Amino acid sequence: MRPVWFLAASQGFQALSTAVFTVSVALVAGKTSDFLGLGLILAARTLPTVVVALVGGVAADRWRKKTVAVATLLGTAVVSLLIAAVIPVTGLTGYIHVLALVAGLISAFGAPSLYSLLPAIVAKENNFRANALVRTWRNGGMLAGPVVAGLFAAQWGAASGVAVSAVCAGVGALFIAMLPVTEQARPVRSIRGDLAEAVGFARHTRWFTVMIGFWAVYLALQGGAGGVVQPVVVAQISGDRVWSWMAACLAAGYIAGSVGATRWQMSRHLVTGSVVWVGLSCVPLVAVALTDVVPVWLVASFIAGVGLEVSGVAWGSALQTRVDSDNIGKVSSLDYAVSFGFVPVGYAVFGVVGSVADGRVVLAVSGVVMAVFAVTAGLVSWAQRFDPLPDAPTSDTAAPVG
Repeated sequence: MRPVWFLAASQGFQALSTAVFTVSVALVAGKTSDFLGLGLILAARTLPTVVVALVGGVAADRWRKKTVAVATLLGTAVVSLLIAAVIPVTGLTGYIHVLALVAGLISAFGAPSLYSLLPAIVAKENNFRANALVRTWRNGGMLAGPVVAGLFAAQWGAASGVAVSAVCAGVGALFIAMLPVTEQARPVRSIRGDLAEAVGFARHTRWFTVMIGFWAVYLALQGGAGGVVQPVVVAQISGDRVWSWMAACLAAGYIAGSVGATRWQMSRHLVTGSVVWVGLSCVPLVAVALTDVVPVWLVASFIAGVGLEVSGVAWGSALQTRVDSDNIGKVSSLDYAVSFGFVPVGYAVFGVVGSVADGRVVLAVSGVVMAVFAVTAGLVSWAQRFDPLPDAPTSDTAAPVG
């Protein structure tokens, strides 16, 4: 269990870094109602996932995962320090967008290596609980992130939180470096051949293809409405501090969901469960749209956190237990690239929509659409029997769930 705890600690600091960064730039935008500036910086941070994550997946299977993970975390930390230095001078303008794009490129390249470290250090029969444990630490970082960002914003300005995020990324890299992982680089025929294998897996694996299509659309809606429109609307109505509270309650929900997942071994309905549970993420959007009661917003954020976390544990376990260790980097990078590939589009689109439309109407419509979409996808997964038997091209690329 020692490697799992090291990985969990690293995930905690990485999540703390991401949460502090995101909340800090949202607070900067909230002071000037800069929907578009916030949308563009978040889009720039996530845009590279479309292509770079695929190359990162090849690197995860071809090179040493731990080395790639450490190098990319340190690179992200350096760029975040540059962003912290520039924001007080320029605000959320073009310079910041370029730096955020660079950070996104580095992070996207290393994400598959980080993701594939867990199946490299834990047996399949323990994968679900190990995922829950690691994600509990990650959620702890996300819970602390808004608090840390709020404290630094109050004392030294919102931009100071970006510098803190850089330090946290560096600490996360140190914990990855401590992982006792013994692995050799695995030279293969070509990058093109590796990518072809990943695409071939998707073509012959229906549950995977359908579900990553669902995640692409759903996460674009959730990211745009929840990450761009919601924080600015909340800041306009109730101030920056309330948005920090909501982010903290969301993270508390993550912790509740992951801790609960450590108490049982979910071995059935992983795919369908992941889709249905994520539908709860629409609750705070509807709550902010329909009421000004802050406690209702906080409870709604907690509920969304539980749903998102149980969904993430189920989907991660479904993927990691169905793909062999030599290919998990490529396949997970394809999942990452497609599932999150439209998120930057969602950020940019909702940045524009939030600037020209009533924010509360945008949140209400988005919440309803997300709920209907999640229920529909769950019914499709159930009717098509995506859970019982994974449909993989060969026995080497799939294993029965549980």
